[in-house]
Parts: sequence; C-alpha cells; structure tokens
Amino acid sequence: MPYIVREQIRLYYEIHGEGAPCIFLHGLGADHTQILQSMHQYPSIQMIVVDQRGHGKSSLDVNFNFAEMVEDIRALVTYLKLNHFFIGGISMGAAVSLAYALRYEESLLGLILVRPAWLDGPMRVELQSWFTFLGNHLALPDGKQRYQESEHYAILKRMHPRVASSFLHFLKILLQELHRKNLSIYQNNNQSKVLAC
Repeated sequence: MPYIVREQIRLYYEIHGEGAPCIFLHGLGADHTQILQSMHQYPSIQMIVVDQRGHGKSSLDVNFNFAEMVEDIRALVTYLKLNHFFIGGISMGAAVSLAYALRYEESLLGLILVRPAWLDGPMRVELQSWFTFLGNHLALPDGKQRYQESEHYAILKRMHPRVASSFLHFLKILLQELHRKNLSIYQNNNQSKVLAC
C-alpha cells in the first residue's frame, strides 16, 4: 500500500491508469473510493487519488485545515515528481483543489470543481458545529436516533426536507457498511474521522 509521510502524517494514495496526471480529491467524511466509484476511468488520464488527512487510511493530526491539506497534496506532487497536472475534487476536495490552485497555479493544467461546499476559506461556524455533532454521535449504537432528535436535524428537515431524508438513508448505509466490515468511523484513540475545517 503506497503512503507518503509529511510531518508525521501518513497519507495513503493510489495511481490508476496512464496518461495526463489528474489528482482528484474526495469530500469530507469520504475517502479515495468515493472518486473511484463515481468517476469513469479514461484511458488517457492517470487518476491519482489520496485519502486526505483524517480520512480513510491516512492518519489524523490536530492541524486539520486547508493550508495543511494543500501542503499534503504539494508533498505528494513533489514525491511523484509531477510537473504539470490537473487537480480537482468533490465538495471539500473542491475547496482544497481551489486553495491549491490559488497557491501553486503554475503547475496546473486545469482545475475541476464538483459540488464545491465552500471556497478556499473555513467552513461557516454553524456547519462546523453540525459536522462536530455528527462526528461525535454517528458511531454510537443510538447515533441515528440521537441525530433525528437533534436541533441540527430539525433545522435541516425544516429548511431542506429532501436533504434531511437523503442523509438519513446515507447514514443507514454507512453504519451497515461499517458494521459489516467490523469498523467504526473513529480512528485511533477514538478520534473522529468526521471533523470540521
């Protein structure tokens, strides 16, 4: 399994195919498989996917912010000796890609932003509290019930009922998959994998 290490953070990555390199980043709470499952593999594109810090097989650090995540990608680019490449991402991955493009524009062939959740700055405070709540409750046996009884869910259901319903379905599938694999969303030392930026 390929890893690079940057400032004691182990970052897992995979390379698929040959051709023009494209680093594509997953969204918050996901991992590299989000990209592999949702993107068609083109024969002329070399898809490079990475588990960003605190996600998937990568380790977690207290410095969970865009600046550090950009430097994680820069370390991968340096390690792989990529001169020019495409970068893109989904949701949080789009935000990291945008932040990377603003800092290292000269190395990019193009930028692909899919469902950007926010720009190149911190997430709004009310969203931070929502993700923190989720991270602290999802792995508990009654996590779904706690979520449905929370103020966060009530607000989401009132403002966006379809999103609230969709998230409950996602939560059910996530918990079933974690149970099937005998895993939890928690990493070492009960640190949550779902964190706010």
